[in-house]
Amino acid sequence: KPPAKPARQPRGEKRAPVEGEPASPENPLHVIADLMRVDTIMVDDGNPFLSEVVTEGRVHVTQSRGENDPPFDLRGDRLHLRNYSEKHQVIHVVGKGAPAHIHDRGMQLEGADIHFDRGQNLARVEGPGVLRLPVTQGLDGKPLDVPELLDVFWKEKMRFDGETADFFAEVRTQLNGNEMQCEEMHVTLVDRISFSEEVDRSQKTEVRLVVCRDGVKLMSHEYKENRIVEIRKAEGFEFALDQTTGNITAIGPGTLELKRRGTGNRAGLGNFNGVKANRPLKTEPAEWEYTRVKFAGRMIGNAKAKTTKFKDRVRIVYGPLDGKVDTIDPDELPLNGGWMSCDELDLTQLPGAGTAEGAMAVVGRGNAELEGRSEHGLFNAQAGTVSFDGSKGLYILDGDGGRNATIWREKYVGSSRESVNGRRMEFMPSSDRLNIQGATGAQGGG
Repeated sequence: KPPAKPARQPRGEKRAPVEGEPASPENPLHVIADLMRVDTIMVDDGNPFLSEVVTEGRVHVTQSRGENDPPFDLRGDRLHLRNYSEKHQVIHVVGKGAPAHIHDRGMQLEGADIHFDRGQNLARVEGPGVLRLPVTQGLDGKPLDVPELLDVFWKEKMRFDGETADFFAEVRTQLNGNEMQCEEMHVTLVDRISFSEEVDRSQKTEVRLVVCRDGVKLMSHEYKENRIVEIRKAEGFEFALDQTTGNITAIGPGTLELKRRGTGNRAGLGNFNGVKANRPLKTEPAEWEYTRVKFAGRMIGNAKAKTTKFKDRVRIVYGPLDGKVDTIDPDELPLNGGWMSCDELDLTQLPGAGTAEGAMAVVGRGNAELEGRSEHGLFNAQAGTVSFDGSKGLYILDGDGGRNATIWREKYVGSSRESVNGRRMEFMPSSDRLNIQGATGAQGGG
């Protein structure tokens, strides 16, 4: 065929090959298809150089990556390839009946309309598709027993530059029992993947940052010795997970729901039975403990330190699950259950013994209101600050400087309620024990 006009070069790109480049590259592209049109140009050394390929039907393109790595592999129904050099091809591949596929550098990309620029290190998909990346850590930053593929699905479009991938519309990802759903997701890797340069394949792909926006739903499961011990669910407008630091941030309004198996010290907040003075709780038979936090502002936490702060109109509900329900109604509290509302809330998981899950410690600040149910009946409280140590079943109520703390409680189930005011109070519901500092008065009856 007569020499064709060279394909238009990208801005800033030199026409290739340059003088002295071998006529047959070391790792040539191999193209197979039902129909094929090939354009070549004559270079300075008089040899033809493939500049453009257009194919139709059962397209299969491969290129060797060496003895230790799988080859570049592309499959689809229609292909338009512009070749600028051995390391720079611009590829547009379409899948009609089934999605087109591109496998390269450990990345797997599927979609009906894929644009792949190896020189610019850019992959783009129009319409629905899936991106798969090999990783050795989960979305929570914890090491995986064996490397797994991180799968990300979307419905509208995707863009990946080797370091950051952006996904849009009905995005969802799943890995090792963890799931995320949102309308917009941005995933940043620790190391950039090159689609053209030789790389050390001993380096594993790791996720550094995940940002989800709009209608975010998260779910994770934690196992110990092949036994599920924790289930987390979260919803909100935006969540960001930084695996390098363990930091988790969220923009509300949002909800965090936590179910933890009651092994050793009971995992929930309502650990009251069997408490004597300030001694830690004994082992109790509750199967699951439940905690739900709703917040209107922001959530800031750290997965490694197991601490979380909630801001603006916070409400927490907690207690044991009896196996017949999977949530707690704050208007019908179970025994050893309760709720609290406040302006800000700190939630910390205390260390556990052995394989046991530690209890929770909670601090509510600003206009704190509390209600709980023990074997002695209901109790209510108002304070500037309310602290709760789940390992001891102990509440500490502090006034805010201008107002003292107040607690209302029943001496026994069905009795009238009495109120007590004080600057600082320590209350243990299991024994109905109340210590008061700076008492100002009491009201109630028998």
